[in-house]
Amino acid sequence: MTFTPLPPTNTPAPVMAVAAAGVSAQPAVAAPRSSLPPVVWDGRLDAMGVRIAGVDVPAGQPYWRIVEVKWANEEESQGRHHIYVELVDENGARLIGQPVIVSWPGGEEKLTTEDKPAPEYACNFPMYAVLGTYSVRAGGLPSETLTGMGMGTPELPAWKIHTSFFIKFQRVV
Repeated sequence: MTFTPLPPTNTPAPVMAVAAAGVSAQPAVAAPRSSLPPVVWDGRLDAMGVRIAGVDVPAGQPYWRIVEVKWANEEESQGRHHIYVELVDENGARLIGQPVIVSWPGGEEKLTTEDKPAPEYACNFPMYAVLGTYSVRAGGLPSETLTGMGMGTPELPAWKIHTSFFIKFQRVV
């Protein structure tokens, strides 16, 4: 199964502003998604087929946006083979007690973010399958999804080489 990221919505949808006493309501224009800062993306992910699958939400609706994705090769991972996830609010503050869903063909596991000491990520999931197996999304709101994760490298994608992924979701409107 191949997931293709949705293109950003560049056409702002009109939103009605709340009218104050004696002032008529005027349509306000929501900021286009293209005005969001770019994703911090580890360029090595492209060669592995890791992608962001977008989510379509109406203007003004909060959703989880992937804002940072990093990969650790075998040396950088130091024996770990995990997907690490952090969820932050609109101001970048860590959110605890939030659901994170890791899925793979035939299954999924729901994790919950915890208050771990920095720089440790709020939750993690051990990988046991190769690249292309795992996807992760935040729960509770519509969420972008990171797809194509697993152990291996661009040169050896079908090998269970211990590597790790670090993903940060931010709640945005």
